[in-house]
Amino acid sequence: EYFGTAMGCPSRVLTGEAHQALAAYRWPGNVRELRNLMERLLIMTDASRIGAGDVEPLLGPIARGDGMEESQDAGANSRTLGEQLANFEKQILTKTLRECDGNVAAAARRLGMDRANLHRKFKKLGLI
Repeated sequence: EYFGTAMGCPSRVLTGEAHQALAAYRWPGNVRELRNLMERLLIMTDASRIGAGDVEPLLGPIARGDGMEESQDAGANSRTLGEQLANFEKQILTKTLRECDGNVAAAARRLGMDRANLHRKFKKLGLI
């Protein structure tokens, strides 16, 4: 609820399985990593309930128990870290803009960034 209010998103409920997945993770980045994960979940999840299936892919390969195998995300076929980050950023930006019905100013507010910076990101990533 806290993150939804802070980001201007509808509140979502974590299922028991999602709570268990979060509790089992080591959290090497501590509170900042948890905050970032919760923000990503709000942006990337449309359902009112967030389940373990939503949480576990974002926790990484160690939490899933599959070592260093490539993730199944859309950016997994990219060769460099920069390409993977650009793919992930592109997904978040397009999803947020869609959720804001194409309103760039609202999307910028939701993402916590200046509207002009968001336009530059769109241009850099080839979205406009």
